[in-house]
Amino acid sequence: MSSPGPDSRTGPRGRSGPRLAFGPFELDPAAGILRAGDLPIALDAKPFELLLHLARHAGQVVSRRDLLDALWPEGTANEDAVVQCVVEVRRALGDATRNSRYLRTVPRRGYLLAVEVTALDVDEGEAEPLRPQLVLAFPAPAEATRPLRVPARAPRSRRRWRRLTLAAAVATALAFVVGAVVRLRGGPESGRALDPDSVVVMPVSVSEPRPESGYLRQGLPEMIRSQLGQTPGLKVLPRHQVDAALAEAGLAKDESPSPAAAAVVARKLGAERIITGSFVRVEDRFVINAQLVDAASGRTEANASVRGQHPAQLLEAVDELTLRLLHHLEPPEAAGSPWRPSRLTTASVQAERFYLEALDEFARGGRQGAEQAESRLDQALKLDPAFAQAYVKKAEVEQWRRRWGYGDPDPAPAVRAAARLVKDLPDRERLLVQSFEALVVERRSDHALEHWNALLQFYPAYAQEVGVPGLAAETFQALGRWEDAIMIGEAHVDAPSLPAGERALLCSVLAQAFRRKGEFERSGHYARQAVASWPQQQGPRFLSQRTLLGRVALEAGRRAEALAEFRGVRDAPEADVTNLTDAAWGFYMAARPEEATALVARALAMDPGYGNAYHLRGWMEMARGDNDAAAVDLETAFERTPRGFGNQHQGMVSGDLAARYYAGVAAQRMGQKARAAAVFSSLIEHATELIQSHRAEGDAATWQAASFRARAQARLGIAVSEPPRLRGDDTTYFVQSARLHAVQERLDLALSELARGIALGHGEFAHLQDDPDFDGLKEDPEFRRLVTDRVPR
Repeated sequence: MSSPGPDSRTGPRGRSGPRLAFGPFELDPAAGILRAGDLPIALDAKPFELLLHLARHAGQVVSRRDLLDALWPEGTANEDAVVQCVVEVRRALGDATRNSRYLRTVPRRGYLLAVEVTALDVDEGEAEPLRPQLVLAFPAPAEATRPLRVPARAPRSRRRWRRLTLAAAVATALAFVVGAVVRLRGGPESGRALDPDSVVVMPVSVSEPRPESGYLRQGLPEMIRSQLGQTPGLKVLPRHQVDAALAEAGLAKDESPSPAAAAVVARKLGAERIITGSFVRVEDRFVINAQLVDAASGRTEANASVRGQHPAQLLEAVDELTLRLLHHLEPPEAAGSPWRPSRLTTASVQAERFYLEALDEFARGGRQGAEQAESRLDQALKLDPAFAQAYVKKAEVEQWRRRWGYGDPDPAPAVRAAARLVKDLPDRERLLVQSFEALVVERRSDHALEHWNALLQFYPAYAQEVGVPGLAAETFQALGRWEDAIMIGEAHVDAPSLPAGERALLCSVLAQAFRRKGEFERSGHYARQAVASWPQQQGPRFLSQRTLLGRVALEAGRRAEALAEFRGVRDAPEADVTNLTDAAWGFYMAARPEEATALVARALAMDPGYGNAYHLRGWMEMARGDNDAAAVDLETAFERTPRGFGNQHQGMVSGDLAARYYAGVAAQRMGQKARAAAVFSSLIEHATELIQSHRAEGDAATWQAASFRARAQARLGIAVSEPPRLRGDDTTYFVQSARLHAVQERLDLALSELARGIALGHGEFAHLQDDPDFDGLKEDPEFRRLVTDRVPR
């Protein structure tokens, strides 16, 4: 990249001003130069102006619109130009590893230079902070080794790679990482600058007398991707992204494209370099040739060739080929580095073949693909019980199946097996294993988040490919940390490296998060995206997305749309008991109790052990005044609900505490004081046990247990204060606090907090109207205005 002269570097609207210092960097507006110590760092005019503008507003979020007005006052650019400038600035600051220390993205708002900036050349050289104290929007990261950025290379010259280390990075807060991610809107458009950090590996041509090695068309590229993808800072595009681009270009995903077609596909993907290759076998000998090609010019930059005896030397040859390719991808100063990619973790060619076939099956998507992939992995592990990467992939597949509700596999054995072999794994797979071990075996979500953070920082494309953003977003959801779920979801939902299924899952989490925040339009946008992009447009998981869309539409005031979704779920032949019960809740919220009652009956006929169906039936019985039947059904709901129960409509809770609480309320309404006291005392004991057993302090499940315990104590006449503020979910906090204050007969405070919760977006008015906790308020005109008058009719 060329360096412009001083005249083009006077800052936005031609202003100069003092030199500005932050971290190891110094901005000189007069000279138009960014320095790190005495080293000038190449940065073009517009990115320099953007950095200067942010430095002059350090600690403030600056919108893209404001940046457009400042940098292009004549109105000749759009927001894509701002994004490109941000990318260039991050590269110049050595900040482009998705854990930006300096320039952060604040979703839906803009950009923040999150570091203290000092003005130099003021009052005879004395330094003066531009603001007294910078208040960071996110937690500050732990220190990590960050080499200074060297001047950018000229176009098509040899790449200059920075070495990144994992030292201390694992402690960085994930929320900070995702706040710094540049949000990508689909694939690069035609004409967009190619990403110098991207390499695309194409399918190889296979030539042999008998069609025995056809699996190598995709198998060899997958092995090369696996090896090269271990390199920190090198972005190797994942297979699903390459397959989609080939299909869009009308090319078969398992056939080697022509050089011209490969270049077109690479440019579409935004990759600067292409690796193509061929496998030729004659009897028991083989030759593998590979070419490293510049996507812009089509020029071959390097060739690599290996040969050997088939099949005994195949895997060793692939290792050697990868090292030769890596030599051409790395700078001369790194040639003597002791780091090398880990070798393939099996010596069995047949086990490797089963492993590659498993990757192929899993890439097809869906339940069948996942189950067939798991079968292939079992075959590979039978041949080589020490095949570490096969255990990692099996754990990944089983975790994926569990998340999607495809059976109830237990990934813990595969995780433990992979953990025993972790020393044989590359860094990125090691981090993935450690995250699964923390999540599945140790049940320490905080530790899992730390490992995912490191994956997103150093191996972003791989992290997206294996679904780390979705895992993290779902973990934040389970903790009730909706803002963090939104942050990571919006940062990654449009990333090209994200598989389609993972994108649909992220859309679903975002829909739920925005619903909890009361932003129903954004929630509806993502709920519709989740339904439209769900990989299989049938089955229980798809129907759950339709129910979610219906609930969001109802709360946004689109009752007809909501009822259409609930009826679509009701009439689907594949609907399971959860689908029927969730749709019944939807009908109840839409003031259609007859349809809700009929659907609950169907659900219980399908599965008499499903607790949540008893909960809804008991709730509607209590609303009708049938407290005796309600008490029985609600107690049954508690007894038949797993301790880990929770869904997208209720928030993630530990067991059905609400059912036991309202069973006590129903008994109290009937004047059965001893029965009610026994139920409330049991609930208090159970909630206390849950609170003490939870390791994640302040999570939503712990808070819900504390809230129900406080309300049970209040109904027993025990003086109690409300639980501490619920982090990240003000809507739930205010509505639940209003319930507690209503039970305590602090009615003015209850109305005030209920109004705050409704103002933040709580929209379940039928549920609020029927809630016996608010019996003392239902004749109050303010309650009627807030709730009664807004119940759907």
